[in-house]
Formats: sequence, C-alpha cells, structure tokens
Amino acid sequence: MLVHAPPGLPRDGALPIVLFLHGWGGCARVLVHSGPRPCREGEPARTGWGLGAAHDAAGLSSVLILPQLAWRRRSGAPGALGRRGFARALVEGSLEAALETSGHPNPHSRAGSVTLIAHSAGFESALAVLAQGDIDVRTLILMDALYAGTDRFAAWLLASPERRLLSFFRGRGSTARESERLRSLLEARLGPEAVLRTLPPDEGAEAPSWRAFIGRSSAPHAEIPARHLSEALVAAAIAEPRLPSERGAPRPGALSPRPRPTR
Repeated sequence: MLVHAPPGLPRDGALPIVLFLHGWGGCARVLVHSGPRPCREGEPARTGWGLGAAHDAAGLSSVLILPQLAWRRRSGAPGALGRRGFARALVEGSLEAALETSGHPNPHSRAGSVTLIAHSAGFESALAVLAQGDIDVRTLILMDALYAGTDRFAAWLLASPERRLLSFFRGRGSTARESERLRSLLEARLGPEAVLRTLPPDEGAEAPSWRAFIGRSSAPHAEIPARHLSEALVAAAIAEPRLPSERGAPRPGALSPRPRPTR
C-alpha cells in the first residue's frame, strides 16, 4: 500500500480520494514513483510509472492511494476488496496515516468523494468495490481495462446523475470492442451528446453536461495510466455538477483545483 499526499492540501473539510487499482504483476512502489525503483529493497530496479507526479500535475486537492493487489501473480482477483467494509476501512486508514506522516494540520480530515481508477485486470477489483457500495465513488476511470463487466459498469453510471465514467482503450481487441458496446448502451439511454469521444480541452472550460467519455488511446497498454491520468482527473473535476450560482466554486468534498504555486 502506498499513499501519495501532495503539498498544499486544504486544511479543513473532506479530502477527495483517487484510488488506483493496478493490473497483473503490478507493484505499488514502482507505480507511484518516477525513475528506477525496486519493488523491494535488494531487488533489481524497474522503471517507475510516475503516477504520483501525473496525479500532482492535474493540480487537484486529492490524495492518491495505491493498494498492493495480487503480488506478482497473473490474477485480477479482488481479494479482500470483495469484502463489505474493506474498501472504506482501506481508504479511511490510509488517509489518516498519510496525513499524520505529512504533518497535515488536521490529521483526522475525513475522506470525500472517490475517483476509482482501474488499469488492465484491475477492472475485477473495481467491480468488487462498486458492488460493495461502501465508499462514495463519483468517477470511474478505466485505463484499457474494460475486458468484461460492461453491463455492470453501465448500470453503476446510470444509477446516479452525479456519476461520471471514462474509458480509455487501445487497439482492436476486447477492451476496444467492450468500450464500443458500452458507448452504444449509454448513448441509447443518455443520448449521444452525453457520451464524449474527446475530452474537454482544458480545466478553464465551462462545466459540460457529459456523463461519459469513451476514447481510443495511442499509448502502449502499460503507458496508458501515466499518459492519461492527469487529463482524466482534470476532466472529471470540471464535469462535477454544480448549481448555476456555484460555477467556479468547488463543491464540498469534490475534486477541485488547488492553488498552483507561483514561479
């Protein structure tokens, strides 16, 4: 388990969570860091994915949590994440530990809404987390991960107008076929204007009315998370529904841009 808490988090209120679920053979330590990094001390270094830096590049007031799933196995089994209450305990315990370590002035800040990200075989753990329903997942981001469960992911999105779903896919394999099937299901229910093929261009854009994004990536399978994490988080942030009088102001507990440092 690794938790990345960037500097400049709000002193008060709920803190949004970004929960990243890796695929086969993933190592949380390698995923979060940039540059060469061993999974465990004394082992050969592997190239880091830099997800911590990609998360911070979005400029959002959120905490990134990367649980270690199946260790060095070609398995997407959710394990303990399939047990009711485990995801909530994981999020709350990880957040409290991270804030205490970072010296945050309010180490007992509660977790706000959750952005759930699954890469590759991590979709199985994502389905388990959504099925339990014990954490407030507002945004689901699938990173070349829609191998199966398409109807269940669609049903989750359609159950609440506050939810957003983003699916990146590549090639012409099963994730591409299932993503296009998901597009058909959602367009039939929500209308084609609610299902984007390209993400909004920048965080300053007017909050759009879209509910889902389904788009092809040119990145190799293993590079999709690092390539698209930042833009996906920004898009999810500007898509948060707000009252007309609240446009430009963050919702309590929502993924909202934090002040960028001046140079």
